[in-house]
Amino acid sequence: VKNIPEMKILTRLPAKSICRFKSVSKRWNSIICNPKFIVSYIYGSPPSWSIFDRFVRVHQDAGESKPEFKVQWKQPPNVSNLSVNPHRIGDNTKEFNLESGIPPALVFNSSNGLLLISIKIKTKPYWEMNSPTNVVRINTDDSLYVVNPVTNDWVSIPIAPVPINRQGILGFMTQVGPTGILERFMIVDYQPLIVSCFGTLVCFRSETWKWEQIPANYLLGEHIWKGKQAHEFDGHLLLVDPTVGIIAWDEPFGGERNVNCQYIALPTLSEDWVNRRCIDVSGGHVQFLEVAYEGNHKLKLWRLNYEVGEWSLVHELCFNDVWSDPR
Repeated sequence: VKNIPEMKILTRLPAKSICRFKSVSKRWNSIICNPKFIVSYIYGSPPSWSIFDRFVRVHQDAGESKPEFKVQWKQPPNVSNLSVNPHRIGDNTKEFNLESGIPPALVFNSSNGLLLISIKIKTKPYWEMNSPTNVVRINTDDSLYVVNPVTNDWVSIPIAPVPINRQGILGFMTQVGPTGILERFMIVDYQPLIVSCFGTLVCFRSETWKWEQIPANYLLGEHIWKGKQAHEFDGHLLLVDPTVGIIAWDEPFGGERNVNCQYIALPTLSEDWVNRRCIDVSGGHVQFLEVAYEGNHKLKLWRLNYEVGEWSLVHELCFNDVWSDPR
């Protein structure tokens, strides 16, 4: 595919045009849908990145003729918008819950240009514990889809055999082969058993197209795990609780039948600012950003040496030095 003249032309076109050109000919459709072209387009065409709104717009009219999935691309740093028509991508086994007050569709995660999104569907009521002292009645579940925003292609993921994380914090990883072809993907929900040393990784693998439950360890004892983020880094899956640290699965595609995760604690921090923290992968590093109060507000950036599990403070900035507003 690399030396095909059409490919060189297509990689320079806007994503909206590429979606239309899939219908020009079978040859063009084959080129555009080739995973190697998709990777080349995402990483080789300006801009090579986009910001997406986590909330996906929903078309609620069952009779409308709009496509099932649509992207309104905007140049960074503007936010691109996603929209879906659940009546077009659904089937007779799913009744979508579009009631007001419930975010009906969300972007859960992304990997190598693919997006993991969910749409709320109605289910038979069941009870679920959302805190140690509170049990709530659940009437909806998350129907998952893996979407390629460049080609407008999507695939529906089977419903998990057990309830998965309802806060949209799912691990999503893809694996790209040596030739640049995207070979497979995995969806992961980490479910620790509090006050124990055991947990479960509920995983969906594209190569088997099945969910499985893999025994894993839990290293935080009585701490109630508050997973807020999930990232991939150099082939590792990082599950983040911003109040304490990271639980890492080193080889998600390694075929392990019993997983020993490692725990990476955060630097010593002030408990007063537990909600003013962010961990992300940027510039080839795992980085931790904290807003701290030490006489004055400070912005601190820490960088992780993953091999030894240690953090280094690389930047520290006092708000008073850059912000003149007394409020």
